[in-house]
Amino acid sequence: MACLGRPLRSADTRVDGAAFGLRFAAPFALPVREAGRGEPEACIRVRRVANPSTQESVCIPLGEGIVLGVGVDQISCYAPRHVSDATLRALVMGPATGALLRLRGKTVLHGSSVTVGTKTLLFLGASGAGKSTMAAALQARGGQVLTDDLVVLDESGRVLPGWRWLKLWPDSARFVPGTNRLHELTTKRVGRVRGTVASRRPDVVFLLSAEATPTDPESVVSPSCSNRWTRTDALDGLWSNVYGARTLAHIGLERTFRMCAALASDVPVHALRRTDNMEQIDELIRIVLEHVR
Repeated sequence: MACLGRPLRSADTRVDGAAFGLRFAAPFALPVREAGRGEPEACIRVRRVANPSTQESVCIPLGEGIVLGVGVDQISCYAPRHVSDATLRALVMGPATGALLRLRGKTVLHGSSVTVGTKTLLFLGASGAGKSTMAAALQARGGQVLTDDLVVLDESGRVLPGWRWLKLWPDSARFVPGTNRLHELTTKRVGRVRGTVASRRPDVVFLLSAEATPTDPESVVSPSCSNRWTRTDALDGLWSNVYGARTLAHIGLERTFRMCAALASDVPVHALRRTDNMEQIDELIRIVLEHVR
């Protein structure tokens, strides 16, 4: 499907390439997986307006005068002139892309995905749980990152390779050489994902939770991993990590539930607990790899 609306013009939009199985075109560079061939299927446009009025299927107001309008084949960014392209790019690659993929019939979970040997691992959890940290740490040990922030499953349940980047807090950026600041409104860093990889079927899911390191030096909290959850508990855990559960709840609800139910039945799901003590990352990786063998 080619982009609808006004024609693309070389002065404001270019075809960047593919991610999540789609060809994207945008007015700024995107960390795509491969070169774009053919007509773009998802067009990103920036409109510098103070009081936007959107006509797209999904409207996502984000404050500071920023509104994202998302349709099945385009993302419109409405923002004041002082908002940088770097900020808009980060928003496009997160909530806007998540909405677009949901509109196109994909299941979108909040997490990261990494291949280790022949196994594909999913790490799901709330913001700050350590999803990107686990992906970066496994990449530093030879793993291959498929996607970060958005885990997108196609109709057959395969994980689609996403944006070729990792968004990391400063304390975990050490796992990825040459990171840069994501944009001026955050301390997060962005690092590149190495290599290319095809879509993969997930082999194991880890539901991440993080605890603060105890202030009492005599109190010790170590990383731990549960046994395989029951299908009911696994479905509940997966459902709680659907991306955009509040803002996108009305899009493809039944389809997303069916995919989560199939995943809960077919793939082992574990609860993985970590602390914010980065010195425990080696122990955490050891625990994960033991459950993958």
